[in-house]
Amino acid sequence: MSVKITKDQYSTQYDNITSGVFYLYGDLGGYIYKSYESMRRDFAKFKDHIKPVSECNTGAHYYVQAPYTTNYNSASATVDFNSVSVTPKDRNAYISLGLVTDGSSKFFSFDIGLTYDKTKGWVSYAIAHGGTAPEPEVNCSDSSVTKIWQFYKNNYSGARYCDIRIDVSKTSSNDIVKVTYAYRSASVTLATCILTYRFKAGELFDADYSNPKLRFMRFISLVPQNEDGTHDDADSSVLNANLTNLKLGTSNWTDSQIDYAWSVQGANISELKISTLSGTTANSDSIKINHRYQLH
Repeated sequence: MSVKITKDQYSTQYDNITSGVFYLYGDLGGYIYKSYESMRRDFAKFKDHIKPVSECNTGAHYYVQAPYTTNYNSASATVDFNSVSVTPKDRNAYISLGLVTDGSSKFFSFDIGLTYDKTKGWVSYAIAHGGTAPEPEVNCSDSSVTKIWQFYKNNYSGARYCDIRIDVSKTSSNDIVKVTYAYRSASVTLATCILTYRFKAGELFDADYSNPKLRFMRFISLVPQNEDGTHDDADSSVLNANLTNLKLGTSNWTDSQIDYAWSVQGANISELKISTLSGTTANSDSIKINHRYQLH
């Protein structure tokens, strides 16, 4: 059984690096592909951004974060299920976009994407961190869908792709996140679902700005179902997954719009391609996770 590792146990040896291999505790480490703070126009040390949000006991994963800015009001991506395979064991698989905020009064991030259910297959999900998100307004082409978890791939025969899009906006009363999912074949859209979350103004986005100020993010992970930190075991759980056609607004989400990119539990990642930082396609990521090694 794995050992729960708390942040106060993290090594300080790698605090001042801005790229390359790091270790958080013992043989549990990862890799920094980029660590750059656009607001300062300078490279950020490991201890100043990535280390505080690194997650030791949550399985192998990677994160990419865009600049913290008001410049983009949407992010989108496509998942190609022909390139996805999973043997989750007692883990939850996630293929996700999301957002990170600063200066909000309640919520600090919002994960939005697909998670795997052994019965339903890939299912749409959204998790707000910092509190319980308001119930979304649901507008789906499939009238039987009234909740986010009812919109899943196995209901739509022939679904090869899932397109995911996040749009953010503000009014005087609300911080708004609209999420659009579409399952489709190569040429035909089979089902769409639009979820609209209305947070109270200031709960999600910094109230000092007229437009939402945030970092969009993307990640793929394979997380123990029991998240107490003692179940992150070498269980041979596997996830091969991708995010393609990545965009911020209408522009490709390329290296120039990445501030931070890193992995954790590199020993349990056999392949990781992030844009052209470690891959060959400017707006595409893919990862192969196999929890082969007990790390701590």
